[in-house]
Amino acid sequence: MDDMAPTSEPLGYASAAYARSLQHVGAPIALPASGGWMLRRAIPGADAEDACGPYPLLSVERPSQLGEDFAGLPREVVSVTAVVDPTCGAGESDLRAAFPDHLIAFKEHFVVELDAPPLERATAHHRRDARRGLRRVEVERVPLRGAFLEDWVALYGHLIERHGIEGPAAFPRESFERLRDVPGLVAYRASIAGETVGGQLWLVAGERASYHLAATNRAGYSEGAAYALMARALEDLEWSNVGESA
Repeated sequence: MDDMAPTSEPLGYASAAYARSLQHVGAPIALPASGGWMLRRAIPGADAEDACGPYPLLSVERPSQLGEDFAGLPREVVSVTAVVDPTCGAGESDLRAAFPDHLIAFKEHFVVELDAPPLERATAHHRRDARRGLRRVEVERVPLRGAFLEDWVALYGHLIERHGIEGPAAFPRESFERLRDVPGLVAYRASIAGETVGGQLWLVAGERASYHLAATNRAGYSEGAAYALMARALEDLEWSNVGESA
């Protein structure tokens, strides 16, 4: 059972459903003031717990209230760590108030503005690879259910094995079964002659679309499925209602 219930249901990374999809990491705990979720975990060898942000980003609706939420966490939770979504509107003052002990810049995030055809802004190299991929594979927007769920679990399993992925990103099947019900999930399938060769998942909240996960098999890699998936997704999210889930 979750520790608290949020006052409303946000979309994408900030949703309760997304937090529940990460139960292989920890137990969901609501942040009712800021409108997001954390995951609480036992600290090995200690009679205490820590709270971490959902993988890969902690996204909230009211970042100025993060400090209030952290102050109200159960006393058993003795530390909090998170990578805050750079698109959720959190300012430096919000983050310093929420994380007074240690705050650093983590990674660069690249943003594509969807108010113009995205491929027009890509490099000539990427435009060439995207066109090549789109000629060789078919890309369609699909639900993460049924046959595509099975295909996706297999694709991601190969990715885990090939790259030795461990930790929160080593999603078990149960995580994807829960992910399919996350509000704002959008999935794309790449296929050749009806056979799935790749997939890509996005999480959408309002006008923000976050590139979540992608995987291809050997056939998809050799035919440029990754480029085709990205090109189709960016074009689709540019003209469609990005709040709509597949």
